[in-house]
Amino acid sequence: MRATKIPTFKEFINEQRKINEMPQYIDHDYLPFEPISNRSMQMIENRFEEIAFNIPNESFNVPKDLKIYINKRKTMVLMGLTVWQENRGSWVLEVATWLKLEKNSKYSEHYQIKGVHTKEEITGSGYAVLLYYSLAKAGIKLESDHVQYQGAKPLWKALSRLIPVEVLDFKKDKVKYPIYDERKIKDSEIWSEDDKHFLKTLRVK
Repeated sequence: MRATKIPTFKEFINEQRKINEMPQYIDHDYLPFEPISNRSMQMIENRFEEIAFNIPNESFNVPKDLKIYINKRKTMVLMGLTVWQENRGSWVLEVATWLKLEKNSKYSEHYQIKGVHTKEEITGSGYAVLLYYSLAKAGIKLESDHVQYQGAKPLWKALSRLIPVEVLDFKKDKVKYPIYDERKIKDSEIWSEDDKHFLKTLRVK
């Protein structure tokens, strides 16, 4: 018996487009971690843009099927694996991390992170650092929210070793440190003792 040829991800999406079954949006409550089905994958292909992973050095090992998508309004970022599901005969996107963004009204190239959700099993893998790094290289410069999320401290420290990050006093709207160097700037100047909020904003330069 001849094996059924599995279509490539792009071939599958193009075929689904012909069926004209296109949802209008992704419901935020639906995310983050239910696999996004073929119907929603059509929407992602039409309403989101894929951003290439930018790998700074060989120490990072990224699965070839890991994708980054950002919607055209620049308010949502998805990172996940495209996986072929044999029992459904379709591709799905298994979301590993997603971000909600809000454009900085004063600094047009900066986007404040308004929500971060990451699968626990990939925490510490370095994928989130690569996500932030790849977005910066694509011109989407992130800045921290005023609320601190689990893993934010090591993530921003790791990111600052790859690209310039500055420290902003958001209350005074003034750059406090042009370069964030964890060896010279105490954690207590940036992160609160109760680990619930940032004292300063960290921002990709």
